[in-house]
Amino acid sequence: MGPTEEDDPARDGGNFSRTKEPAVLPDGPVFGLLLLNWNDHINVVNCAESLLRSVHAPARLYVVDNGSRPESTGYIRAHLGSAILVENRRNLGFCGGFNAGIRRAIEDNVDIICVLNSDLRVGPDFLQALAEAFLDQGIAAAAPIELDYFEPDKILFAGGRLDPVLNRREGYGVQASETPGTPRDTRMLCGPAMVFRATTLRTLGGFDERLFFGGEDHEMALRILRAGMRIRYVPTAKVWHKGGFTGGGAGTPLMAFFGIRNYLLVARWYGSAIQKIAAWGMTVAVRIPRILLQAVLKRNTLYLKGLKWSLTWFVNPRLVPSDAEVAEALVGPGRRASRRAGS
Repeated sequence: MGPTEEDDPARDGGNFSRTKEPAVLPDGPVFGLLLLNWNDHINVVNCAESLLRSVHAPARLYVVDNGSRPESTGYIRAHLGSAILVENRRNLGFCGGFNAGIRRAIEDNVDIICVLNSDLRVGPDFLQALAEAFLDQGIAAAAPIELDYFEPDKILFAGGRLDPVLNRREGYGVQASETPGTPRDTRMLCGPAMVFRATTLRTLGGFDERLFFGGEDHEMALRILRAGMRIRYVPTAKVWHKGGFTGGGAGTPLMAFFGIRNYLLVARWYGSAIQKIAAWGMTVAVRIPRILLQAVLKRNTLYLKGLKWSLTWFVNPRLVPSDAEVAEALVGPGRRASRRAGS
């Protein structure tokens, strides 16, 4: 049973179909490289510099700012003079923020759009490997290999399988030198580095803004697969990801709210009746105990606040602050202090 008209996953993803078709350039595709800033300018600049070292094809760098403080945007302007700065007046989350950048990139007639977390660096052949993968006109999106920033030969993602309830990342924890790099079709996107043919987003819309943050990679992959489109795993396109060491990483209080709520929403939109029940079972048996354990081990009550809000949301969303307010509240005083200090 698929999404109803009311729950259409593409409904709030932005309509990009009205922009003009990109020109086909003889010297290869034009890349739109998108980074999102929310007072995380140090990571943004470091990631951008690794991207610029990877450029072997025409590319435009976009930094989308989600209502950061003036000193944060000023830092980006000072260090990334060639970047196109797309400024939002408030925090639109991952989904809304990147949708603003996607719209601008499509207006600029790019061919391939890279949606990238700021807390990563890319290999020197990143763009070249992606350009070669998209020579196959049947490829709608691509997934690079994700490696650990702190253990550079350790794989975090090498493709995988996904349904509305369960996902399985292939290669997790394996040494990259032990695994042959074989390009193949996959059923998952690489969350920290999602790469799309621009026509894919023009056809399907952007990220679903009801999610705000978290789960958007799974929702988009399911939308692509449901449309009969293909995702290609490209092991020669490498990214090294810091992950949970940044404010929005897995295992943080933010995921106590967004991780649980959005997991259940995606299951509601795409799952069968049995899968919807299974998603609640997984939440009660696995996800909630994991959050409680994090709260105890880290002695952080923000996990409990996020968990309370996520469960309350399904009873009455009006009793829960807005997504932007939740994000600000669950970042925590330590993280806010580090952002003020410019780290």
